[in-house]
Amino acid sequence: MEKNEYIDSIKHERVVYARSLHSAKERLQQRRCLVEGKEQIRWVLDSPSRLECVFAHDKTLLDSFISYLREKGVQVFFVSDGILKKIVEKNYLVPFIGIAHFPNPPGKISHEMVVLLDGVKDLGNLGTVIRTGKAFGIDHFFATDSESDCFYQKSIDASRGTVFSTYFHHYSSPSEAVDALKKQGYQIVVTTPHESQVQSLIDLPEKPLAVVFGNETHGVSDEVLNKADIKLQIPMNLAVESLNVGVPAGISLYELKIKITLSMLLKKIQESYGRDLFCTSRWVRSVFDHLLKQSTPLNAESAIVLMMLHCEGKGKRQQMISDAGAATGHVKFDPLIAEGYLIESSGEVQLTARGQELLAKIWVLHEKAEEIALNGFSEQEKEQLKTSLRRIQDNCGKIISYS
Repeated sequence: MEKNEYIDSIKHERVVYARSLHSAKERLQQRRCLVEGKEQIRWVLDSPSRLECVFAHDKTLLDSFISYLREKGVQVFFVSDGILKKIVEKNYLVPFIGIAHFPNPPGKISHEMVVLLDGVKDLGNLGTVIRTGKAFGIDHFFATDSESDCFYQKSIDASRGTVFSTYFHHYSSPSEAVDALKKQGYQIVVTTPHESQVQSLIDLPEKPLAVVFGNETHGVSDEVLNKADIKLQIPMNLAVESLNVGVPAGISLYELKIKITLSMLLKKIQESYGRDLFCTSRWVRSVFDHLLKQSTPLNAESAIVLMMLHCEGKGKRQQMISDAGAATGHVKFDPLIAEGYLIESSGEVQLTARGQELLAKIWVLHEKAEEIALNGFSEQEKEQLKTSLRRIQDNCGKIISYS
């Protein structure tokens, strides 16, 4: 049975540390923040961030949420309602309070689009922009000052927890942020009402973009505007002076995401995992086919069908062709049946003992094809490749099974 740990003093080091996280400076230095309530705690547990511990009201011992936390391996400390109120600095009770540890951002960024927040001060807007960016696949957010903090409670709530799945980078000035992004190959894109070039009509270069969103009152700073590569306008009715920063964030990221995808589509296709896996599979199969034709009447597709029948027992012709990823004419069932390698009954084909013997003889050619394909790989690399491929299969299989 799990041992319950109690804290009964506000001076306990855990409580003192938790209370220190009300300071933005402390949060940024420690890369930790407080999360309040079950929902926020779940957001952390469902993200790449780590939940360091949870303070729970001492009357929640039998709450199912405690069991959930323990299943997740989270350390739980039981405290009084007075200590909980002191931790969150509120006069009402929050029964569960966690300390979340968010990951350090990587040094090198290679994403096609990032967001630069230039003096965005409103905490709700900050969270909204992060949530909007995350919806369009953006993981990296940059700030033009060292104080911007997306881990205030208001920001966490507005982001619906997406802050825990993103990386936040800080720079000491707008110029430093822009220079750093340009050094990594990013084009700086800003929207301004004073530009004649309309965002929806722009043709983008095949380069990654850093999209800038400015201060709620003053907009994008002159420092960033002067260094911007692309300046765009979102057309608006003249009666409206400006938009809340969360609105242009949605408009701009949606349109620019489509445009950057179109401009880089050829590169995306060429670099996609699906294409690489498909091409690799075809190349290995071609080598196997070449070896087979040198000494047997079989081609690779027919041999693969024999392997599948050995594993599965029997199957219908068309289903076997489809599962083998072969064209209909590439699998010659009738010659295999005529030679006694297969038998067909009630619309299903089955491997015979003679077919199993043939399969055993050609298996050495299959191993040779794999040996050629993996030439130069160490045993560790081969095992890592096999593990990675199985993980891909498992991930895809979960979706298919769910459907």
